[in-house]
Amino acid sequence: MRGMGQRLRRGVSIGAPQYCPLLLAAAAVCGGMVWDRYWPLPVGAWWGACIAAWLVWLALWLRRWQRAASWTLLFAAGACGAAWHHCQWSLFARDDLGFAAGPEAQPVYVEGVILHGPRRLPRLPPSPLRGDFSDSEARFEVQVLAVRDGLEWVKASGHARLVVPDDEWGHPLELWPGDRFRAVVRLVAPRRAMNPGEFDAAAYARGDRRLAILRARSGTGLQVIQRAAPFSCRKALDALRRHGRELLHRHIDPAQAGLAAAVLLGLREEVGFEQTETFMVAGAVHVLSISGFHVATLAGALLVVIRLLVLPRKLGMAVLAGVTVLYTLLTDAEPPAVRAAILILTYCTGTALGRPALGLNAWALALLVVVGLNPTDLFRTGPQLSFLSVLAMSWAASAFRLYQDRQDVLPKLAWGAQPWPRRALGTLGLWLGQMTLMALAVWVATVPLVLARFHLLSPAALVVGTVLWAPMAAALWMGFGILALGWWVPGLGAALGWCCRACLALVQWTLQIACQVPGSHFWLPGPDEWWLAGLYGGGALIAAGVGLRLPRRWTLALACAWTAVGLAPSWMGRAEPALRVAFLAMEHGCAVVMRLPGGSTVVYDAGRLLAPESALRSVSAALWHQGVTRIDALIVSHADADHFNAVPGLLARFSIKAVFVSERMFERADPAVALLEQAIRRHRVPVHTIAGGDVFSDRAGCRLEVLHPPSGKDFGSDNANALVMAVEYGGQRLLLTGDVSPPGLYHLLAEPAQGCTVLLAPHHGSRRSNPPGLVEWCRPGLVVISGSRRFDGGRSKESYHSAGVHVLHTAHEGAVFVTVDSRGQWTASTFLNDGP
Repeated sequence: MRGMGQRLRRGVSIGAPQYCPLLLAAAAVCGGMVWDRYWPLPVGAWWGACIAAWLVWLALWLRRWQRAASWTLLFAAGACGAAWHHCQWSLFARDDLGFAAGPEAQPVYVEGVILHGPRRLPRLPPSPLRGDFSDSEARFEVQVLAVRDGLEWVKASGHARLVVPDDEWGHPLELWPGDRFRAVVRLVAPRRAMNPGEFDAAAYARGDRRLAILRARSGTGLQVIQRAAPFSCRKALDALRRHGRELLHRHIDPAQAGLAAAVLLGLREEVGFEQTETFMVAGAVHVLSISGFHVATLAGALLVVIRLLVLPRKLGMAVLAGVTVLYTLLTDAEPPAVRAAILILTYCTGTALGRPALGLNAWALALLVVVGLNPTDLFRTGPQLSFLSVLAMSWAASAFRLYQDRQDVLPKLAWGAQPWPRRALGTLGLWLGQMTLMALAVWVATVPLVLARFHLLSPAALVVGTVLWAPMAAALWMGFGILALGWWVPGLGAALGWCCRACLALVQWTLQIACQVPGSHFWLPGPDEWWLAGLYGGGALIAAGVGLRLPRRWTLALACAWTAVGLAPSWMGRAEPALRVAFLAMEHGCAVVMRLPGGSTVVYDAGRLLAPESALRSVSAALWHQGVTRIDALIVSHADADHFNAVPGLLARFSIKAVFVSERMFERADPAVALLEQAIRRHRVPVHTIAGGDVFSDRAGCRLEVLHPPSGKDFGSDNANALVMAVEYGGQRLLLTGDVSPPGLYHLLAEPAQGCTVLLAPHHGSRRSNPPGLVEWCRPGLVVISGSRRFDGGRSKESYHSAGVHVLHTAHEGAVFVTVDSRGQWTASTFLNDGP
C-alpha cells in the first residue's frame, strides 16, 4: 500500500496543465483589449480583421487543419475583444452632452431620465482642517435626452452624473429609476488628473461612458415631468436597497450602521475617510466593497439553510442561483461581485447536472462576462485584485489538498480513533492552517499590484485576513438576517442588529489595534506599469507551462532578478545633479516639492482649501511618483489651513526629518494650528523656527535663503508674516512667497531689488499682492499661480503679461515643473501639456 501511494504521489502536480479552452479564449479577448487601449486602430479595421479571421478559420476547419484553425480562432477572438473595447472606450454619439462639458461650469437646462440612484453622501464631520462647510448630497446616474437651446429643445444623449444637495437623509427629494425630469444645472466635465501619480477621475468616468457632471443648486429645482412605470426591475431594486438601508439603520447602532450598509449593500459612501484609511492600512479594504467574500458568505449560509430544509438538489441549486443573482443586482453588480456570482452559477449548474466542478474554465468564463459587460474593467484595480485573489486561493486550496493526500492512510485511521476533543482541535488547526496558507498566497500574489496602485505594503494583512474571517462572516450572516427577517419580525431584527453591531465593533477595534503595531504597514513608492506587466505576464506563462518547465529554484531566481530590474533605477540614481521643483495643482492651496541636486527633498506648504483629504492624496501621489519616502525639510509658510492641512497626513505616510515654521506660527489660538502642532508632537518630529537671513545649503551647492519675515518683527496678520524663500542653484533663483501680503509685502519690496527666474505669485495670484511692484522688484522670467479656476487671478495675469512675463496657472496647466541643471540651464513644463 505504501509503495502504491508513493507511485500515485509522483504523478500528482499542482501546476499540471488542464484542458481549458475558455482560458485561451479569455487570454485572446483580453489581449485584444489591451492592444486597443495602447495601440488603437479604427473600429472598422478590428471588425474586418475579426470577420476575415472567421472566414479563414472556416476554410482551415473544412480542410481539417485543426491547429492552424485554432490559432485563427484565437486571433478572431482577440480582434473581437479589441473592437468591443474600442466601441466602449472611444466611440460616443455626436450629440453626447459630454462634448460640451469643460473644466469650467456652465448653466444648461436639460431633460433626462434617472438610471440609478440615489447614492447619498452624508455631510463630512467638521474638522479644524476643513471647516464646517461641507454639505450632504445625492448622486444619480442619468441618461440625457435633450437640452434647451433658446426656446427649443434639442435632442442630446450621453450618460451623466446628477449631483443634488441633500441636507438630510429624509429630504423630500424622491427620484426613482425611470423618472423623467427637467432641471437647470451646471454642466462640468469630470476632473482630470492634475498632478503626477494622481487618480484620473475623468478616465474612470469615461470607462463608464460618462463624460459629464450635472450639478443642481437645490432639489427644488428639479421638475419630474413623468414618473417611472409602476413595475420595473430597476425601480424594484432601488426600493429594496432603500428599504434595506432603513432596516440596517433602525436595528444597528449609528456607530456601525454606516459600515453595515457598506459591507451588506455596497453603500461605501457611508464610510468616512478615516475609517476607510484604517481598513486600507490593515489590508482589509476589500471588505468595504461588495466582493467575492460577501457573495460567497451569502451562498454558504444559504447552502446550510437548503440542506437543513432537505430541498431537492435541483431546486436547492435554483434557489441558490436566484438569490445570488438578486443580491448581485441589489449591490449594483460590481465586477468582483459579478465574478463571484458567475462562479456560483457555474457551481450550481454543475451540481444540478451532477458534475460539480470549479476550475480555470469557470474563472475564465467569469472574466469573459466581466469584460464583456464593461471592457474597461480589465484595466481597473478592483477587478484585477479580485481575479488575482481567486487564482491565489485556488492554488493554495490545491496545495493544501495535495498535502493532505500525501499523508499515509494508517495515521489517518489512527487519528480517527482519537477522542473527539482532540479531533476537534486538530480539525480547527487544519482549518487555521488552510486559511493562513490562503491569506499568504493572496498577499504574495497581490502585493505588487497593491503597492503600485495604493503605495501600501501591509504585512498586517497576513494576520488580519485570518483573524477577522470569523467575526466578519458572522456580521454578514447577522446582516443578511436583518435584511431578510427584520421587516417581518422586529424583535428578531433587533437581536440580530445587536449581534451584527458587536461583530462589526470587534472588527473595527481589531483593525485599529493592527494599524498601531509598529511594522504593520509601510507607505512606499510603487513599481512601474512595465514591471507589473512583466511580472504577471511571466508568471502566467510559467503557470500555464507554455514551453517552460522550470525548477522552483529557477522560478525564484527569476522573480528575484525581475525585482532587481525594477529597483535598478532607484539604485542607479539620477544621471546628472539638478534642481527639480514641482508646483502642484492644489486648486485654492499650495504645495511645492523640491528635489535638491544633493538628493534632499524639501516641501514648501502642503494644503488645499476645505479639502485636507484630497490635498493629502495629491501631495502623496506626487512624492511617490518621484520615488520619495523621506522628506528632509517640510516648510510651513504661515498659519492658514489651505497651506498646511495635508501635513498631519504626510507625517503619518512619510519619514519627515524636520518641520520649519516662522516665529509667529504657533502664537495664534487657532484649532487648526493646534491640531497641526499635536500631530507634529505625536510623530516626534523636531520643529525649528526660521526668519529672514537664515540660509541653508546642500552638498551640491543649492542654497535656500529666508527673505521674510525678519526675526523679532510682527506684521499683524498670518499672511503678512508668511515665510518667503529664495532657492538658488546654477545661477538661477526661484522665489516662493506663500500668501505674503501688506504690510509684510511692503517691507519685502523695500529691500534691495533681487532678480529671480521663477516667481510663485503671492496669495494664489490675488490682485492685492501688488503684481506691478513685484515684477519691478524681482523681474521674473516666469510666474506660477497656484489657485483655482473660480479665482484665477485674471487681473494679476494681465499685470504680469503687460510687463512681458509669462504666466502659468496650475488650475489650467496642471502641475508646473521647473528644472535647473548644474550649468544654469532651466526649463519649465506642465503636467497637462507636457506630462510629468
